[in-house]
Amino acid sequence: MKQKKIDFLIVGAGIAGTTLALELHQRGKSIAVIDEPNPNSSSRVAAGILNPVVPKGITTTWKIDALFPAVFNYYQRWEVLLDGRFIESRNFITLHKTTDEYNQWQKRYNHPNMQPWIEPTMVPHWLPENLNHGASNTLKAGRLNVKLFLELAKDYLINQGIRWFSEPINVNYTVNKSHFDNLRLNEIEYDSIVFCQGVNGSENPLFPNLFYDPTAGDILTVSIPGLPNDCMLKRGLWLVPTENNTWLIGSNFIKGNNAHSPQIEDAEQLLSQIRSWIPFPIELIAHKRGIRPTVQNRRPYLGQSPLPGMSNCYIFNGLGSKGGSLCSWLAPMLADHLCFKKPLDPEVDIRRFYSEVR
Repeated sequence: MKQKKIDFLIVGAGIAGTTLALELHQRGKSIAVIDEPNPNSSSRVAAGILNPVVPKGITTTWKIDALFPAVFNYYQRWEVLLDGRFIESRNFITLHKTTDEYNQWQKRYNHPNMQPWIEPTMVPHWLPENLNHGASNTLKAGRLNVKLFLELAKDYLINQGIRWFSEPINVNYTVNKSHFDNLRLNEIEYDSIVFCQGVNGSENPLFPNLFYDPTAGDILTVSIPGLPNDCMLKRGLWLVPTENNTWLIGSNFIKGNNAHSPQIEDAEQLLSQIRSWIPFPIELIAHKRGIRPTVQNRRPYLGQSPLPGMSNCYIFNGLGSKGGSLCSWLAPMLADHLCFKKPLDPEVDIRRFYSEVR
């Protein structure tokens, strides 16, 4: 027997689907969520670094004025609602690998666009002298504990009466009609459906011609007793402190057939790089691999399916490695678009790929 018709069905409960679910619920909309359990999804593996600076070229991140420092206020609001602590500000110290690299950063310190975001800083006393090539601090950086945020949000929404289904969904499309291979959907009537599927979005036929290039990254959980944990660190790889002398280490970029399963040699390679400059014992605790959908021009995909008969189908995908910060801007935007027909930013609206969208 079908239950009362809902406003929105959300497929996928990573960082995109979860923030959107919270936004729609806050706007008084009825929702249900379908999320296939995957402990190695990019959202659940992500270290959650919030970084306003792109090290390559030493530039500010895209849409920095919309994202920083507003991202911290955004998640602090959810901390109050969800009764948890999962967002924090932290300095992000780059330990330069060469004098030339340090000189490049030094040239950018007083540039008007970069002055609010980077500054020189002291090299940690524990770094071996022969590796001292200067250090820089990225301001207004921090970390979102994505895994904890997702868990607390799910518990909150279920306690609010939101139906939450944990099983896979496959999408098929014929002329003017879609079909979902999921028995649970026979129990749900909905006005609109939003697909927040991450890397699985590449298999969704309702949004043709969207480019996806799945990219894997390894995250190691390690114990490093003695290493001061007052900031995040980067020297090629990054290190993020969590608790009790535990750190997260990443990341490499892996494509092709090896992208879907972590290999012991990949972990050993990362550990070897870290041990070359961390003068403390390092013990491997866990090794996970997350796969995210790298997309065209690194601009997310939001908007309505262009296919006939699919005007109630939407997408929220392609957030890449900056999903935590991007969702603080994009989830409210998409919720306002769905609820009040407010326009999407043209740089993320998938209409840019289609000549005709109803």
